[in-house]
Amino acid sequence: MSTKTDASPSSSESESDVDTYLPHVDDQFIPRAAPPRTRQMSVRSAAGLSDLLSQSRRQSESSTVDNLDHLGGPGKCGHLYLKYWSDKKLDPRKHIPDVDVKYKVYRISDFDQKRGSFYIDFVLMLDWLDPSLELADGRGANFKEHFWPKAELMNMTPDSDALDFDNPAFYPKHKQHRVDKDGPAPFGGIHRATITMKIRTTLFARLDYHQFPFDKQTLELTVKLLSVRIPKLSTFKGVRPKVLHPTRWRGLSARGGHELLPECDCLPEFNFIRLASKAYSSKYGPGTKSFAPELKQALDKDLDNESYYQDTYTLQLIMCRESISVLWNMCFSLIVIDVMLFTAHGIDIVDLADRLR
Repeated sequence: MSTKTDASPSSSESESDVDTYLPHVDDQFIPRAAPPRTRQMSVRSAAGLSDLLSQSRRQSESSTVDNLDHLGGPGKCGHLYLKYWSDKKLDPRKHIPDVDVKYKVYRISDFDQKRGSFYIDFVLMLDWLDPSLELADGRGANFKEHFWPKAELMNMTPDSDALDFDNPAFYPKHKQHRVDKDGPAPFGGIHRATITMKIRTTLFARLDYHQFPFDKQTLELTVKLLSVRIPKLSTFKGVRPKVLHPTRWRGLSARGGHELLPECDCLPEFNFIRLASKAYSSKYGPGTKSFAPELKQALDKDLDNESYYQDTYTLQLIMCRESISVLWNMCFSLIVIDVMLFTAHGIDIVDLADRLR
């Protein structure tokens, strides 16, 4: 397979293979940029938060360290996360970390063109910054005391298992600040954490055969981040973390961005020609050009009210069919039939009896 792929919208689709793709921010994804999260609180929200934090402190003082583990876990924020932001007199709900999503694909096979499904073996990598991890200095970080995201893999077949974030093999890891001969590593730091999940599953795909045998098919890997709750804030419904392209750390490495290993292509009839990715809201979907006026007004309202959430990330693997073999199989059989027909009509009618003997 070739080792270069341009995933920009203007890239040529004649390239037959894909190796590494460093995603970029797609300007067409949102009609206008979502406002940054508010770091300052109004007087009313600050007063309400003060009551909640005071109650939280009283609960923390009356609790032992041993029974605090149940407060956190996948899809939650623990007591150290709450303590870090309450000590700074900031609303912890306004500082839920953003999460980078990266895919590394090892195998794609068993493409069922009738059922519309395919088998995929890949690694899902989630990265984020959690400043509360500095409270864990000098001892191993227990992520039940900090921010712990939880995600859902979409388009799974009924016989596939959901992602198990409670599996100890997939627990978050605290990426400590490391130093090499050139100084601190640019993608290290005491605030960074990551989850790496090895996934083997079967997913559904949306197929389109209108241009067969010159059709192009798209396989999708879609992850949706679930709402994160702070258990001690009992009145808190939850906030969906913002999902981002993998450019903060994974993009700084030599093979940053999403990766397809050269040997991952096990589809004999297709060639991968392009990768494309988008971060968007599950409430509105990836496309904005075809929005109805009512939906556009709702989107603008969410952006103005800072209630818009960007919780879904999709990587598209676009492939085209090897049409030459299909055309050859079709045309060769037709040519054989035509030759037999012309030969039959070329025999004199009086000689037909000899053919029946």
